[in-house]
Amino acid sequence: GHFGAALCAGLLERGWVVSAVTRTGGRRAGLQNLSVERVICNDCDTGAMRHLVRGHELIIDAAAPYALDLHGARQSHSQRLAAAKDRMESLIFAARASGSVAVYIGSFLTRYLMSENNDRRLRFISASHPYFRMKLELERLAKKAAKRGDPMIIVNPTSLLGPGNLRIVEHCFVASVLFGKMPASFPD
Repeated sequence: GHFGAALCAGLLERGWVVSAVTRTGGRRAGLQNLSVERVICNDCDTGAMRHLVRGHELIIDAAAPYALDLHGARQSHSQRLAAAKDRMESLIFAARASGSVAVYIGSFLTRYLMSENNDRRLRFISASHPYFRMKLELERLAKKAAKRGDPMIIVNPTSLLGPGNLRIVEHCFVASVLFGKMPASFPD
């Protein structure tokens, strides 16, 4: 996806051997010209996750398994969140078991949402798109793992715009705000 493809390209430029895990076998524009091993794994359980991370010293999770079809009948938002948390816990366990360092790519909003007195902010932002609630909950799991002593790095990027941004504006929160397609304001 969006950040994942940019990360793969950057790691390859620095000489890393990269395996890219995607949820579907569809065409991934960001990976097409990259020399990565592509692995398909949708909703990996702990056993599958342990197999995926074996032999990798660095595991970067740039995904949040949410769907753009917010009102699709397959799963409710709470079911999607529960599945995402299960996936994250499996990834953390697998990284710990293999001795790998885990890197979680959060959201530019999670630090803001985790600040004091955030209930109103969280409700507002979660209502705009459940993706942000999911990213917040996944980052909480990553922080819990780090406090437990697991080798965990949490990255909160501000945005990715330019050649690495392959999404159409309507599917990219930051670009939507910058192009005036979505109103947003943040306190100083």
